Amino acid sequence: MSSRGSLRSPSSAANIDPPPTPATSGIMGLSTDSNPKKPVVWLDAYDNPVASIRAYSCHVAMASVDDNADNNLLIADMSQKLKVFANTALVREIPLLEVPVALCTYYMDDDSIPGRRPPAVAVACEDSVYIYKSLRPFSKFTLPPFPPYPAECTYWEQASTGQIDPGKLSEKLVELKAKGVHLSSKSLNLLRIDDALQMFQYVEAHKGPLPHTQTSITCLAVINKCKEEERSVGCLVIGTESSQVLVLEPSATSIRGRFQLKAPPVVMNCTGTLDVDYKIVVACRNQCVYIICNGELTGTPLDLDAQAVGVVIGSKYIFVGCMNDVVYAFQLRGRKSLALVMPCAISCLEILHHQITSSKALLVALSNGEVRVYSDVSKTLLSTIQMPSAVTAMRYGQYGRENGTLVLITESGALYVKILSRVSSNLSSSAGIPALSPELEVPLPIPKKHSLYMDQVHREVEQSPSMHRTFQREVFKLRLQTTRAFVQAFTEQRGQISFTTPKIASPPSTASSSSSPPSNATASASVSTIATAASTPVASLTSGAALWLAAQVQGLGPVFHLKLTVENAGSQAAHNVPVAISHDLHAYSIPRTFFEIPVLLPGTSQRLECKVQCLDQRRAATSPITVYVCGSQASTVPVVSAVVEMPAAALLLLG
Repeated sequence: MSSRGSLRSPSSAANIDPPPTPATSGIMGLSTDSNPKKPVVWLDAYDNPVASIRAYSCHVAMASVDDNADNNLLIADMSQKLKVFANTALVREIPLLEVPVALCTYYMDDDSIPGRRPPAVAVACEDSVYIYKSLRPFSKFTLPPFPPYPAECTYWEQASTGQIDPGKLSEKLVELKAKGVHLSSKSLNLLRIDDALQMFQYVEAHKGPLPHTQTSITCLAVINKCKEEERSVGCLVIGTESSQVLVLEPSATSIRGRFQLKAPPVVMNCTGTLDVDYKIVVACRNQCVYIICNGELTGTPLDLDAQAVGVVIGSKYIFVGCMNDVVYAFQLRGRKSLALVMPCAISCLEILHHQITSSKALLVALSNGEVRVYSDVSKTLLSTIQMPSAVTAMRYGQYGRENGTLVLITESGALYVKILSRVSSNLSSSAGIPALSPELEVPLPIPKKHSLYMDQVHREVEQSPSMHRTFQREVFKLRLQTTRAFVQAFTEQRGQISFTTPKIASPPSTASSSSSPPSNATASASVSTIATAASTPVASLTSGAALWLAAQVQGLGPVFHLKLTVENAGSQAAHNVPVAISHDLHAYSIPRTFFEIPVLLPGTSQRLECKVQCLDQRRAATSPITVYVCGSQASTVPVVSAVVEMPAAALLLLG
């Protein structure tokens, strides 16, 4: 065992001059000894080849058990011991009652409570979770037994009463097991018997109702409750042998949520907060990955080509390592992105999260003792670490007072601690990227379009005031033109509705007054009179009268029916309203082109009809029919106008 007494910090290690002889560093191609121009990525802080630790990644965690600034290394050994390391020393061993399944640390109490807040250490063993605080037993949570499947109870009752024989009972139980039903131990023991006589004796000896089955824990994880912070309150997430995922309360005394899967979970990872938005990614034994999103199980699972070895969640992807030597990258929504093929079998996965630079990387441990570091975004290989033997457990986090610490446990039982160098802590920088080929080191020439773009940017920066004034001037011109067009359309009464002014014009008493219009008559929709032939009454549009005109054409041709609708949408009545139709005499023939509406009350409409006969289709295609609702004699502008585009005459086209 070679130890340095305490963990070496990256700053102190960087000040030590490299030895003159080439050292056998664990870094491949990135050691300062072989290439002094490039800094070392990982620093050897501590190694113990004779630690005799048998554990996997799910058995390793880092937390401050005494709630101080230094984090401890917690390892749930397969020898039924909870080992606690501080710096380079094993400070305590706590015996466990059973073989541990997984180990997690989280905070049960809110930070609003004054006093010390030591984290809770949860150790899963068989069907129970043992919780320690300050390395002392605190509480215990036991999985509740679940009742047997109803069809299984029915088959056993029929076998007890003699309705079916033991052989038929065994076939029914095999069918239930094939459907994914978790059978009781009583049924499983029956399926192990092949002899018919022994099956009959077993059924006779075990008559009666089926007992409740006690399940066991397969995996364990922690999810934050309300805040994504380091010391926020969390909840335990338990995967069981009965194909269930249980979410416990922070106190670990009751079940908060229960999800049923199609196969027992093997590996599990969580992200997000339970009260806001979260995802629980579960890899099961049926080569599928299920995603539980905000309390609901997604419909389509992620199919794998082999059994899953590890599942980790990056910033944008879900990484799943499988037994076919491939690491699959799935998007958070479940779509497969790419696959990283490894040279040998994968032993474990881990996410490297650097808190200072907020960068992440993927750590992949292989069976040949190699640990690869891939970029979380670009999936490029950043660095490699060569270990003496295959790595069985790997955990990245804060150990002691060093944030970037990587703990490695090999299959020989050795313990290694490495520290991420501060000069290469930014995973996106070139410090941790291997040397590129000479072809890739040639700088790319800047294209002409890019240079033109940069010149345009500089011109905009220098001439921004004048460009802004020009823009404002053009905007004002556009607004002025729009206003003028609106006033012109309003004055000429273009459209299907008219408007009135507050002026009121009374109709003249005699026809002789038609030659001299009233003084208050204006060229607007409030015009009160119109000059017509002798004895023809005039129109009176009182203030508050607003006319609306609609035209409709019916028929196939050459004879059409033109239907006009004149409606008073105002608050006053309109008297003697004339309606005129203008058309091309060579294109259409209309027997009646003038109508008069005596009275048009508010909210009422008047329908007018006339026949239109098409004489020349060619002239009719370019000669629409115009309908006018006239007003005063002094005005040449109609009150309302409508342009009717006549359809093509079908019979003329056939002819």
